[in-house]
Amino acid sequence: MSQKKNGFLGGVAILSIAGLLSKVIGMLFRIPLTNAIGMEGLGLYQLVYPTYTMLLAVSTAGIPVAISRLVSESVALGRHRDARAVLRAALPVLSCIGLFLMILMIASADSLAAQRRNPEISVGFIALAPAVLIVSVMSAFRGFLQGHSNMGPTAVSQMIEQVGKLVFSLPLAIYGLRFGLVWAAAGALLGVSLSELLALAYVFIVYLRGRPAQRALEATQAEPPPRTRTLAWRIIRVAIPITIGSTIVPIAGYIDSAMIPGRLAAAGLGPSAATTLYGMLSGAAYTLINVPTVLATAVCVNLVPAISAARIDGRRTVMENTSMLGLRLGSLIGFPCAVGMSLLAEPIIHLIYSVPAEEIVITGQILSLSALTILPFTMVQATTGVLQGAGMQKVPMYSLVAGVVCKIILNYILVAIPSLNIYGAPLASLSCYLVSMTINLWYIHVRVGVRLRWGSLLLRPGAATLGMAAAVVLCTAVLDMSRRLNTLVAVAVGVVAYAVLAVALGVIRREDMAYLPGGRKIEALLKKLRLWR
Repeated sequence: MSQKKNGFLGGVAILSIAGLLSKVIGMLFRIPLTNAIGMEGLGLYQLVYPTYTMLLAVSTAGIPVAISRLVSESVALGRHRDARAVLRAALPVLSCIGLFLMILMIASADSLAAQRRNPEISVGFIALAPAVLIVSVMSAFRGFLQGHSNMGPTAVSQMIEQVGKLVFSLPLAIYGLRFGLVWAAAGALLGVSLSELLALAYVFIVYLRGRPAQRALEATQAEPPPRTRTLAWRIIRVAIPITIGSTIVPIAGYIDSAMIPGRLAAAGLGPSAATTLYGMLSGAAYTLINVPTVLATAVCVNLVPAISAARIDGRRTVMENTSMLGLRLGSLIGFPCAVGMSLLAEPIIHLIYSVPAEEIVITGQILSLSALTILPFTMVQATTGVLQGAGMQKVPMYSLVAGVVCKIILNYILVAIPSLNIYGAPLASLSCYLVSMTINLWYIHVRVGVRLRWGSLLLRPGAATLGMAAAVVLCTAVLDMSRRLNTLVAVAVGVVAYAVLAVALGVIRREDMAYLPGGRKIEALLKKLRLWR
């Protein structure tokens, strides 16, 4: 059992690190892209990209998970021909879905562009459409390999996707710039399709290299595998609820890309200004706030099996303690990231983007508001992990639907107010996660029966964060170096101040370290520095 647990946690660690690195590389990709094509060009890119992520969620969110689950079950029973049959059944399904969605995206390019008040960007939808088919096919092989507990190819392919954007998208965007911003954005989007093709080639090569060993294992199973049609229906039945839950946030992003430019027009802004502001919001601000949330996602994934095992074994106290641990880790991560990024929003934008001073100020203001969503988002991730581990998988989905509905309504109202315009969108997002967080916490307290200790959840991390904020403000007031160097030093001071205060106030405990990526090494360092009490 311990080997299985270690293997699971090792796989989680691989995917968590790959996810974090992918987010960082994705952010790094947008820096030179923005510097090359500007905030308006980035806005054109972002008007197209959410449609792609929504279609990907429809085609690849649930089926690869179903493949992984069915393959792992077959492998555990020694039925390796069945595992291979799962892949054979899934490939046509995913290929057909991907091909249909690719054709749909190409056929709808003009209407999608018109909805976003930028008819010329239809070429961007066409350039990105092949990626839907490519990723759909690749996800089948990823699911098959993950079912064999081989997480490495998925992690490496994720890195290839992001590095490929730097290799293909950036040069194509710069080349397209000579024909105009629309073609620059289309070039960047075409680069995404090429990077996905490169990732597919890698995963397929890994699969082919493993075929000889797989054939030898298949030879040990005498019984014929189930019929392809039977397996295909099993895959679809498993995938449908997962897909429904996974498409909620991408659909919200798609609605944002369709709604916000129109509501900005209702606020009196022209197409160019609206696109620029949307680029500041979705391309710059949202990209930055997504980076720290990867850590919360990794913690959430780690906690689910621990809570589930305690529930099944009837260890009520362990289940409650582990649930509180997950919630504490959510606030531990969310508090400093939200406050720190909000305080240093404009300096951070100035540090990483080379855009006009006016755009730095506006983007900084947008990021300052958007950063406040980090805390409720990390708590939504933590509460989702607790509820899933407690066997209440549908509650987080329903709470997120409620939050997204609230977000859509507020976006429609707030963004159209001339005095608010784009600043209404972060407020709508904040309300979305606050609603979802509140519902989840209520269910955890009332239905799961976990006693919420607010001192551990709010008071201690809040106090440590206030101390960190004071240190950052003092640092920025005292330092007299270049603006970029001031920002780097302030960030470093904030990290150290929060770490010291978190240990001193008991926000971080020894048992927490097992659930944090690199936690044991951090614990050893704190002991060496004699900061651990």
